Amino acid sequence: MGIAHPPKDIGDQPVPFDEQIAEKLVGHTVAEVERVLIIRTLSDAEWNRTRAATTLGISVRCLRNKIHEFKKQGIAIPAANRTRPEFADVASCRWMRSPA
Repeated sequence: MGIAHPPKDIGDQPVPFDEQIAEKLVGHTVAEVERVLIIRTLSDAEWNRTRAATTLGISVRCLRNKIHEFKKQGIAIPAANRTRPEFADVASCRWMRSPA
C-alpha cells in the first residue's frame, strides 16, 4: 500500500498543500495540532472569538466548546483584546515556532 496524499482539488477548488507543513505535523496528535491552530488563530484575531471561528471555518459555539475544553486542561484563554501571550500555550508545540 502506498502513501496517502491529500486530494489535489475538492470539486472545482484546488487544495493548497505544503509538504513542509505536513512534515512538521508528523509525530503530533490531532488534538495538539487543533489546540495550537485554535490558539494561534485566536491570538491573530486579538482573541475575538467570532473572527477566529470565521477564520477557522467553525461555529462560534464549537469554538466556545473547544475553549472550555482547553480551560479544563489548565490553558487560560483571555477575553477579546487581551493580547498577553502568557495566557495561551502558543509556544508549547515546537513545530509552530518560526525557524531561528
